[in-house]
Amino acid sequence: MPVTARPPPASPTELFAPEQWQRIDSLLRQFDSAQSLWLSGYLAASASGKQGEVALPASGAPALTIAYGSETGNCEQLARNLHQQVLELGHSVQLTDLATLKVRQLRKLDTLWLIVSTHGDGDPPITAADFHRDLFAADHLKLGSLHYAVLALGDSTYEHFCQTGIDFDARLAALGARRLAERVDCDVDFETPARQWCEQRLAALPTADRATAPAAVAQDPRADSSSLYSKQRPLRSEVLEQLALSAADRPLGNYHLSLAIEEGSLPLQPGDAVGVFAHNPHTLVAAVLDLARLQGEAGVSIDGRAMSLATALGSARDLAIPTRKLLQSWAAWSGDTDLVTLGEDSKQARSWLKQRHLLDVLRTAPARVPSAQALVDVLRPLQPRLYDVANHVSADSDELELLVKRFNYPLGDREYAGIASHYLCDLAVGDSVRIYPHRNARFALPQVENPVILVGYGTGVAPYRAYLQARAARGDRNPCWLVLGEKSYEEDFLYQLEWQGWLASGLLSHLDPVFADDEPRRSLVSAFLDKADRLQRWIDDGALVYLCGDKAVLERCEEQMQEALRIASGCSRDECATLWQSLVDEQRVRRNLY
Repeated sequence: MPVTARPPPASPTELFAPEQWQRIDSLLRQFDSAQSLWLSGYLAASASGKQGEVALPASGAPALTIAYGSETGNCEQLARNLHQQVLELGHSVQLTDLATLKVRQLRKLDTLWLIVSTHGDGDPPITAADFHRDLFAADHLKLGSLHYAVLALGDSTYEHFCQTGIDFDARLAALGARRLAERVDCDVDFETPARQWCEQRLAALPTADRATAPAAVAQDPRADSSSLYSKQRPLRSEVLEQLALSAADRPLGNYHLSLAIEEGSLPLQPGDAVGVFAHNPHTLVAAVLDLARLQGEAGVSIDGRAMSLATALGSARDLAIPTRKLLQSWAAWSGDTDLVTLGEDSKQARSWLKQRHLLDVLRTAPARVPSAQALVDVLRPLQPRLYDVANHVSADSDELELLVKRFNYPLGDREYAGIASHYLCDLAVGDSVRIYPHRNARFALPQVENPVILVGYGTGVAPYRAYLQARAARGDRNPCWLVLGEKSYEEDFLYQLEWQGWLASGLLSHLDPVFADDEPRRSLVSAFLDKADRLQRWIDDGALVYLCGDKAVLERCEEQMQEALRIASGCSRDECATLWQSLVDEQRVRRNLY
């Protein structure tokens, strides 16, 4: 009698109790890609009655490896989707984060599909930084047997567009690897070219022999940890609380938001974030409509979805950052010869645009936009913003908490509001906001026995609040030292009573707040200079160091922490730099900087 296969559950919470999935997800986050691949094969074999048998190709490793380096999760999601498609075609394939791939392992690979983004103005993602460094240092590496293809994601408003992908492509070729196809560089609207690249890669695969297809065809077990809600399927959450943590008359204050979630729906751990789909303010939408001389009711289409122009400008298009494509189109629509000339020179156009808001471009010359669709087509997609989770989300949690600072930025002779921060800070109780979980494995704050040193500046203390709540729930007793920095004791000692309560209970071993306005001569590193012997002792005992918040402030603090170690140990600066780099290599220094 034939057996009808049951369809797989849509999400892990349909199969496991929330408490079970919370424990499973927490455990899986500790595995690297090789461990996850082995476990998926073991479980698949166990389910088929072949316990202990994990099918691998005769070579002992999959012929195809898909590797990704991701900052915001886009490259990781593309890689996971492609990985699953390859498995469904019956091929053996390994999925790996560049954070865990060693350069020497490239010699053993046959085919590498590399999907990587560029962070900031030409930097590799933090997770790919070590691989990038080691690849360029491997002058004697010979990769004549490696075939590869590169998909690069970036932002064309930066001078070094897709630089990390360019670097990897050129370096692999220089080491003898053979390019399967020309590199594809994608802008922020990456979906279509990325899909085409993936389709081309799949089409180039040979037909798989289903009889010898690997048993371990399950996806990386960690891949489905947020399948209930994702960037493609966000959760619409209600605002339960919006609390100003700063004085009412402070223009750029801090806010605490509490959002409703379904129990067990967001498998988040301390250190993880949520993506927030912000909306442009109505005043900005109105200004764009006025300058374009278009009606908000006009119909447009985005990715096959019909909507009004006002809706598209409000929630789907970036109205802050102008692109060269917009500049060239506006030049043609206005007939302004100076703009036409400027748009023809990519370097000059990029430099000019970098100092201007989108409204500045539209105000340069009056234009007659041919249609609402024409305007929408030359604007960047409005990207979600990531915010660190500020509370411990357990299996039965029905609230998610965020810490947000209202942010303005100078541009030219004007100051503009940060779209996402103002959107969140202006929400009222009862409003809804679309969010999705974002796993931040490189900044995970798991349960460990090692001492933990937490360094945060401003809203960078948010994940530490989540971690301390988790410690309280679990009863952790490993030493924990929190150093936090802000401007003013009166205005900025965020969550003061909670930190002090955990200090009194012993969950926090040491608490050192630093306030720049109150103590101009002190900085974040002052606590470590004052307690250099403790810092060295904790490092010797295996301490993990976390740094979260403003990039410039925390990078300076990290450099000065090495000086504190030098003072305590008496070693040279070079020796301390070598020691610190060894901590980074061992993943004992973890950064979440922005």
